[in-house]
Amino acid sequence: MTEKEQLEITAKTVDEAIQIGLSELDVDLDEVEVDVLGRGKAGILGIGSEPARIRLTIRGNDGAAIAREMTLTVMEAMGVEVDVYIVSPEGEQPISLDIRGEDAGLLIGRQGRTLSDIQMIIALLVSKKLEQYTSVTLDVEDYKSRRFEQIRQVARNAAIQVDKYGDPVTLENMNSAERRIVHITLAEDPTVETQSDGRGSDRRVTIYPS
Repeated sequence: MTEKEQLEITAKTVDEAIQIGLSELDVDLDEVEVDVLGRGKAGILGIGSEPARIRLTIRGNDGAAIAREMTLTVMEAMGVEVDVYIVSPEGEQPISLDIRGEDAGLLIGRQGRTLSDIQMIIALLVSKKLEQYTSVTLDVEDYKSRRFEQIRQVARNAAIQVDKYGDPVTLENMNSAERRIVHITLAEDPTVETQSDGRGSDRRVTIYPS
């Protein structure tokens, strides 16, 4: 990070330090992140006093930084206190964010539907901000990783049952990402075939004998 993008300031108070830093960087408050490194203290008759110390960092304009800020804004509007971390490498799509915190579990919903809805909203907001389509994926404390592995195991077990008894097995309704996991997991299995049926949120994968 260059000297122009980040600056440490000392002053009598935090507010005074922020104003000095904004002036030196020639930016507005909403364009920077403020880290308070020390609030300072007045001391007695000037003895033992310490200045306030802050660090100002200019916010990135890349899609990942914007997606993180958008997500934090939505979380605040929902009254959910969480931290949002950028997982994907800079400039890579989809932009991957991981949400963590005591309230994070509230964002998942049944079969991850609430999380999927929030993800769609964030993607729309980011795409509008960047004026181009931008893919964003959200996870909550590795929920999707665990969910996808569970789906892989369900698909394998169902395929064994189909091969053994010769009857089709229809799995529970899943979103598009989860259905894709089933298709990919069984794509190389010569004993079964997969097909998605249904409409909207009721779409399911049926596993047939080959």
